[in-house]
Amino acid sequence: MDYDIIEILEDFRYKAKERNIDIKLLSKRGIVENPQSFIEFFRPDSKSSSSVT
Repeated sequence: MDYDIIEILEDFRYKAKERNIDIKLLSKRGIVENPQSFIEFFRPDSKSSSSVT
């Protein structure tokens, strides 16, 4: 995924947390609710430290 898009998602994640908005990310890796970092999640070699279901 393009790094610029990931930065936009990171900014949104921060603002969503301030406004008590939950984020649910659906991907081939699974479902993640309120990921701690989109950068870590989308890193190609990452299995993601977030809880994936």
